[in-house]
Amino acid sequence: DLFMDAALQATPEKTLKATLPGPGQWADFVIVEDETNVVIDVKGVEMSQLGRITWNPDHVVQALSGTAIKAIGQCMDMVRRLRAQLLPRRIPFGSGETYILIVSFDRLYLGSHVAFGEAFGPSVYPKLERDLGAPLPVPPDNVFFLSIDELERLLARVQAKQTTLVG
Repeated sequence: DLFMDAALQATPEKTLKATLPGPGQWADFVIVEDETNVVIDVKGVEMSQLGRITWNPDHVVQALSGTAIKAIGQCMDMVRRLRAQLLPRRIPFGSGETYILIVSFDRLYLGSHVAFGEAFGPSVYPKLERDLGAPLPVPPDNVFFLSIDELERLLARVQAKQTTLVG
């Protein structure tokens, strides 16, 4: 297990579903490190050729709408529900910042969270605000996209004590 090798306590989706009451959406893992939360959702996202070469954000949003963008909404919904847990919490959730990592098997070339927000935010975030309320449970600047290879390299650095997941 990648997270165990890096000495990170990851709460998996199965535990989240069994422990967090009520209906809602789920991410694959929640990790708490130094009161900072990292919500991870792994998707088999593949972008169409048009989505990879277009400069039109609407085409990219359309190419990603069924997967990566849905994952952002799933993670934000789950964060909202995790924060609403009564104390003592049954699922660990820190009091600090919360980040979302959308991990794909393919490199999506979506750029940084800032670039994604500037390019696609007007198409994505207003709908999420309608669905989840404003302000969003996680600031858009705290949403990142990684390939599985990039996540594995990050976790190898965490395991070697060269960095932390949130540092």
